[in-house]
Amino acid sequence: MGKMANATFAENLELPQITDSDAQDWVAPRTDFGKVASLRHGAMPCFIEGTGFSREQVLCFSKKIKYDIVMAGNTVKLKSQNLDKEEEMTALECRVEKAKNSNNIMLETFNRDIELICEDESVQQSWLKAFENVRANDVSNYYQIEGVIGSGSFGSVYMGKSLETGEKVAIKTIEKKQTTRARVLCERELKTLRNLNHVNVVKTHDIFETKTMIYIVMELMTGGDLADVYNKAVGEEAAKNITAQVLRAVAYLHGKGLVHRDIKPQNVLLGDGGSPGKPAVKLADFGLASFFKTSSSGGEEAIRLHSRVGTALFMAPEMLKVEAYDEKVDIWACGVLLHFMLFGSSPFFASSKSELFKNITQGTREKLPRGTHVSKEAKDLVNQLLQLEPTMRPTAAEARRHPWFSET
Repeated sequence: MGKMANATFAENLELPQITDSDAQDWVAPRTDFGKVASLRHGAMPCFIEGTGFSREQVLCFSKKIKYDIVMAGNTVKLKSQNLDKEEEMTALECRVEKAKNSNNIMLETFNRDIELICEDESVQQSWLKAFENVRANDVSNYYQIEGVIGSGSFGSVYMGKSLETGEKVAIKTIEKKQTTRARVLCERELKTLRNLNHVNVVKTHDIFETKTMIYIVMELMTGGDLADVYNKAVGEEAAKNITAQVLRAVAYLHGKGLVHRDIKPQNVLLGDGGSPGKPAVKLADFGLASFFKTSSSGGEEAIRLHSRVGTALFMAPEMLKVEAYDEKVDIWACGVLLHFMLFGSSPFFASSKSELFKNITQGTREKLPRGTHVSKEAKDLVNQLLQLEPTMRPTAAEARRHPWFSET
């Protein structure tokens, strides 16, 4: 096998592996997300918890059984506090109504009635609204789904059209009948999307959920993605414009305590906006995003991640070595991305996966061919972003202030 750094090689080196601890990081709530993106019609998948009880026959006796109740999207999970059993169903299979003499809710499932405890009327209304949203969530009421324009690990992306305005949109479809890992990634992305609102992050217009499918309606990026940079450089000015916008998105995510963990050409989308010759650039695909810090009453608390996820060509050395890491893995990926845009090739060539890992972890970069015309400032930024020691890499905001961007 010859030396490779092309798109096929990159796609074959995706190594998504999620540890038990990492799979839970994204659930940790933050209280400072600021303005949350509002949806046009669909309802953001909720995450709401509570407790309840039912009267059940246990060994010929009527016994009060307590349940922990979680509603995530349109899935309802019941876990008994008294008995060793757990059940899962869709919200569409449940019937809910207000209790007669309290703020509680009567939850009727296929095999039991549970009185869901609500501290006050506002909690009661939150539960009722969650069930109401599930029943009203039908994408066909608002959008026409047209031809396939792309595909991903867990579903397809379709061209769509708003029935109200005629606006063209992209509709990502995800089948819910998938592996546990796929469901974790899907839930992770939905949880992340509800908290993102930035000009350089692909905007989510709507989210719809049925018993078997999830539909994510997003703004349509007509310029495609950056996958072409695997085989050819885009030019220094174009690279500067694209990198500046990617770094703005990354700085925003990191400010919210999120690390993307899968920055690569396929997840950098181009649109028609921006000044002439400088298209709008937006970061997409948050299935592998995770918190690296959380907010609490005592301030911010760091979370050290360990999972090796994403695409090998863009993985930082500390991630490949399965060491604890933080948001600086995104900075490394931005450096690899910039190298591709400037030189049309990866900074790390290899003829096998093991050789690639060795070259990345040791920082053994390929020499640039003679006659490469790239400014000293651009090369300096690449070098800063690709520092082996994470603490030596700049933050996204610091990288954005590099002299190379002085006229951007």
